[in-house]
Amino acid sequence: GADVVANLAAALGPDELRGAFAEGIAGAGIGLPDRVRVPLHAIFGRVDDFGSAPPGTLRWMRRVPCAFNTPGFDGPPGNAAGCNAQTGRGGQTEAPIDWIGRQRAMGAPVHVHFHEEAAHGIFGPPLRIGTARWGNGVVASASVGATPAARARVLEDVLAIVLAP
Repeated sequence: GADVVANLAAALGPDELRGAFAEGIAGAGIGLPDRVRVPLHAIFGRVDDFGSAPPGTLRWMRRVPCAFNTPGFDGPPGNAAGCNAQTGRGGQTEAPIDWIGRQRAMGAPVHVHFHEEAAHGIFGPPLRIGTARWGNGVVASASVGATPAARARVLEDVLAIVLAP
């Protein structure tokens, strides 16, 4: 989802893509690109802790073992190259907010939007704060959704950006 969008914002140029919206960047799996080329709007629900084990870490602050990343992704170069299941196994992924800060320091057009009364999957179910037990017994955060008012605010914000001259 969101990490794919971030990689598209690096793979495509301004002649091909005006901008991109990524809700709930994880920074794990395919990893995040080295340099974003088009405006990327990173959207997070203020209570998005989805997938954090143990529970409690907000998604934009979350770091996971490098082993969660896949090497050899056929896309733009990124942070999974040195932090994946084959290299950097003992390390941790870059937290999405740290990646965003690094992008901004290089002058990349990355913008962060936090939304109150929202978790992961803002346009999904009604807001539910909770946890889930994985098959291996690990308990992880599983907060999802948003209130109707939060959804309306996110849609308003996105449309303002899309419809801007």
